[in-house]
Amino acid sequence: MSSFQEQLKYLNQEAEAALKRTHKRPRPMGKSGACQCATDIFIDYSKEPRKTRAAFISTWLIGFNAEKYNQHFFKDHEFIMISSHGISGYTSASWLVYSPRRLKKQFMDYDLISNFFKESINYYIQACDNHHRIYPCINQQILNMADEECRERLLIDLDNAMPDWSNA
Repeated sequence: MSSFQEQLKYLNQEAEAALKRTHKRPRPMGKSGACQCATDIFIDYSKEPRKTRAAFISTWLIGFNAEKYNQHFFKDHEFIMISSHGISGYTSASWLVYSPRRLKKQFMDYDLISNFFKESINYYIQACDNHHRIYPCINQQILNMADEECRERLLIDLDNAMPDWSNA
């Protein structure tokens, strides 16, 4: 099992545990999802909040892209979805880094986020060959992140994983 798959498995296990504790949880795709406000509650009360946030950011950057451009990949993996308020569709991963309710997110482990993202993006680009759709979308989602350190690290990780596209 790839580390990407382990991250998704971990998130889904945490979601099931949250359901037992609170009767609310971010739900896997195909079921009604959690609103973006519930993500911090989910992360804050998870067993390992730093690991949960890192896995959530890493896998949702991939899931957000796959939902638009690689439906087969999206359907084959049990992503945790984040629904937007007021608009249809899903919230980008930037919400997991910054929100108006908290100037700085808690439980940020930049090294872990970076390591998880490297594993996830490498798994994704091996599984999907439409890199011309992957790089620009994920790059834009990272650029939208308000946390400068997280943004800079993830941009470097994306560029290193996809060097042919970072210079295009």
